[in-house]
Amino acid sequence: MFSLALAACSASAPMPLAASGPAEVRLGGLAFMADLQPVERGAQIDIAGQAQPLALDEGRLAKSVAQQFCRDRSQALDPQALGAYLGGTWVFDGGCL
Repeated sequence: MFSLALAACSASAPMPLAASGPAEVRLGGLAFMADLQPVERGAQIDIAGQAQPLALDEGRLAKSVAQQFCRDRSQALDPQALGAYLGGTWVFDGGCL
């Protein structure tokens, strides 16, 4: 059982589903909501602004927020995570590794 627990802490292990759900992420003095959810192909992280919706040209900012969300959990954003803009929210396929 101990070795199983160590395997779960490995940097290459995907984030457990228990870590999913919405969480506030602060970056550069601004607050965002990040929502990690399991999906058929693995995981996705939705990034939304708290004060106002994100804009189409804020993809880089949204990815930085997703990276901070993963760092807050001692993980890294999946380097192959692709972003898509969906009406005020940036969605990144892939989760934290």
